[in-house]
Amino acid sequence: MAKKQLIEDILNKFARVKKSSKTKKGRFDYFLLVLANPESKYKTIHVAGTSGKGSTATFISSILANSGARVGLNLSPHVELVTERIQINNKPISAEVFYKYLKEILPLTREVESSVGPLSYFEVLTGLAFYIFAREKVEIAVIETGIGGSRDVTNVITPEVAVLTNVDLDHTQVLGNTIEKIARDKAGIIKLGIPVVTGVTQPSVQEIVGDVVSKNSSPLYTVGKEIQYVAHTATPAGSVFSANTPWGAFQNLEITLPGLFQIENATLALAAVLAMKNNLVTQEAIRNGLRKAYIPGRFEIIQKDPPIVLDGAHNPAKIRALLYSVQKLFPDKEICVFMVPKKDRDMAQIVDVVTKFSNNIILTQLEGVPIPGLLARTTSYFQSKVGVAPLVFTDSLEAFEETKKMLKTNEVLVVTGSFYLAGEIKRKGRAVTS
Repeated sequence: MAKKQLIEDILNKFARVKKSSKTKKGRFDYFLLVLANPESKYKTIHVAGTSGKGSTATFISSILANSGARVGLNLSPHVELVTERIQINNKPISAEVFYKYLKEILPLTREVESSVGPLSYFEVLTGLAFYIFAREKVEIAVIETGIGGSRDVTNVITPEVAVLTNVDLDHTQVLGNTIEKIARDKAGIIKLGIPVVTGVTQPSVQEIVGDVVSKNSSPLYTVGKEIQYVAHTATPAGSVFSANTPWGAFQNLEITLPGLFQIENATLALAAVLAMKNNLVTQEAIRNGLRKAYIPGRFEIIQKDPPIVLDGAHNPAKIRALLYSVQKLFPDKEICVFMVPKKDRDMAQIVDVVTKFSNNIILTQLEGVPIPGLLARTTSYFQSKVGVAPLVFTDSLEAFEETKKMLKTNEVLVVTGSFYLAGEIKRKGRAVTS
């Protein structure tokens, strides 16, 4: 059996685990203890936020790797393969290496289960990432939170820098139903005396972050205040921008990740690296790191003519930023949105956002995850909003292939709503091509 299938079979057992009577935090702390606390064996940078944290973490890792460091990068979720979540010097570890270390920790997961209850999928993957980084002797690891901050299982590290990209409504059933409640949770990654870099814009959120920073005697650097950037050019091939920071000015920095939002993510990454104590990062490492950074499923252009963009945006704020960038980068194209609805509670807002940019909508569902009721309700939302029902397909690949056939030269197709949809389209499309 191929290693990828073995990995999937093992991890699926944890994906089916229900919550134990013990707290998640206590369970994960015990897991790290039996792993010999691998997270304490290297430096870290912690990245939280509603949007952009994966891209920001990737930029940070790329800059540090281009400075000569051996860098771990822990991301979630993945687009196609679970190995994408654990990277060294911005390259996902191989399935063989992943499987080797997963086998090593499996007996320890059973010890945890017998003592404090079964571990969740995310707990196992996070512990595995920490373990691999220690075994592979990284010097520093960039850790992206899963959900939130204070209650996230990654919040066991004391980082060199804490990064809070931005705050908006997402995962409200866990973090709270207001931006302020979510901000308080995400600000939980801030530790005593540790520099904080943030892109939060709402005055109420800035006040909350400022209060937490003050209580922890931490230096604070905010985009729009201590950190400024100016975009010079933005095209489907990437952007050029300049940034002014407390550590110096940087002119004409290039990134090849398209999307206007990536300019701010890159600026946050630049500031995070510079905020580290005793950093030896050069201008050359910064420029090369920003230019070389790549992450799948974030404004990923998989076809140029007519353009097709894959992006895992799945909440109103992310979808708004995505479609705004598409509109700006393809000003002569009409937008066609191909998406999977995910949550009833967000769909009315998402429909409001999408219909400001497009009336040409195709709905589908993920393989093995039938959502007939949600598809019907989302169809009704769109029809009541624009007067025309969207096309609906229950097979995502069939939907994608049919949509490609209908796509006109004056249109751009945006595939969105879920990272897993982006992964399905890439994986199935590659299989069909093969």
